[in-house]
Amino acid sequence: MDVEITTLTTQSLENCVHECIRRPRCLSINHKARVQLCILNFDDSESNLVTEIGSIFSPINRWNKYNVGSCWNRTRCDISERCTDGSSGPCEPSDCGHPPDVPGAMLTTGNPEIGLYSRIEYACLSGYTLHGISVVGFDCGSPTVISNTEVRLLNGSTTYRSQAEYSCEEGGICGAKMTLVNSDQAVVECQADGLWSSSSVECIIENVGMGECTNDSVVLDVAYILDDTNSVDDGEFQEQLGLFQTLSMRLTNVTSCARVSVFRHHNSFNIDFGFGSYNTTSDTCNSIGSLARRYGVGDEEIEVTSFALGHFPAIDTQENRQRGVILVVSDRSGTNWNSNAGRTVLEAADDKSIDVVTIKMGGNQQQASDNHHPIDVPGSQDLVTIADDCMTIITNVYTSAIQN
Repeated sequence: MDVEITTLTTQSLENCVHECIRRPRCLSINHKARVQLCILNFDDSESNLVTEIGSIFSPINRWNKYNVGSCWNRTRCDISERCTDGSSGPCEPSDCGHPPDVPGAMLTTGNPEIGLYSRIEYACLSGYTLHGISVVGFDCGSPTVISNTEVRLLNGSTTYRSQAEYSCEEGGICGAKMTLVNSDQAVVECQADGLWSSSSVECIIENVGMGECTNDSVVLDVAYILDDTNSVDDGEFQEQLGLFQTLSMRLTNVTSCARVSVFRHHNSFNIDFGFGSYNTTSDTCNSIGSLARRYGVGDEEIEVTSFALGHFPAIDTQENRQRGVILVVSDRSGTNWNSNAGRTVLEAADDKSIDVVTIKMGGNQQQASDNHHPIDVPGSQDLVTIADDCMTIITNVYTSAIQN
């Protein structure tokens, strides 16, 4: 029969039947018992049968279809697919379909198979010349979405062997300049399995001109935590953000090797760095996007929403000596650092060589430990003065780390 889908070797009669049932296009089989050859057909007509010793022809509807588990339902897969119970999905490509009709040409391959990797040939009719034939591969669809990136189709398509390139979004997170990490994987390609090649690119916020770190550098890691009593547009919140920006610019006077993060905590997030319950907020820079970052203290890690200058490349702490400073801005009802909870946090921070600077609007703080540096703001005080006080502490902490 000139209606073959594909030929399978080393197949018993039972396996041959099962392979046919798994393919919606298959309607009959030819099985040659001596050589264990299985031929799958897309026609079950018996009008063109020829006698061949050792061969069996059988329409598939004469067999028990329930012997192939869930694949008995032949509408489960598309006509050109094969039903499978594999982990990659219920269906996989099985054949290429019937050879297309090419105007001005004739098919010269006798008894062509249509299974995967089959080959057919055409010849031009008299008066025609070969001008090429287009072949459309699998369509991978849109490339995988990666946070804070933009993707451009290099070939203008998403079909097999098409390429796409990732780059960082303009404006980045809250307008910060961003850098593409693992840029050698920025270009991905649509593969034969219908999936884009994997990529581990990431857009991170640049190090704000604070220079490169060497293996001999002392890393100054500054985390700035803003009080979230008010909305982003509130004047008090903007004042806190302004203080951070002022501090960031002055850090270049202290060291060329620094990592800066700015966090925002919810009212119910006590400044105990995750030793108690906490909530995070998601409306920071909502129109541009936010970035989650983890900052470890003791045996705990806090997950908070960071923005503006919120994420930098990881620094190899095995190679670098590290010194951290956490600046906490709170209102009049801020955490009592002399409480048991407050001292527990300070001890945990001290274990990681982290100093905690607490800036409290109003009130009279008491120093709770050697690594605790309270700054009281009695009333309205300009950002420059507060920044000067903070930078004095940061400079002393960093200078001490270098000397040690």
